[in-house]
Amino acid sequence: MGKLKSGLLINIAILALMAGFSIYLIAVLPADTAVPIHWNIEGQVDGYASPLFAFLVCPSRSF
Repeated sequence: MGKLKSGLLINIAILALMAGFSIYLIAVLPADTAVPIHWNIEGQVDGYASPLFAFLVCPSRSF
C-alpha cells in the first residue's frame, strides 16, 4: 500500500470517527441543551449553541 493511500485511509477513519461521535452526541443530548462553543481570553464561556450546531456544523468545517 502506498504512503499516500495509507494516509488517506487514516484521514477517512478519523473523519468517520468524528462524524459518528457527533451523531451520538446529537442523539443523546436534549435539543435545548446549551453547549459552550466559544471562550474569551480569560477562559470564560461567552458563546453557546445547540447540540445540532455544535456537533454537526462546527466539525463539518474539517471536511
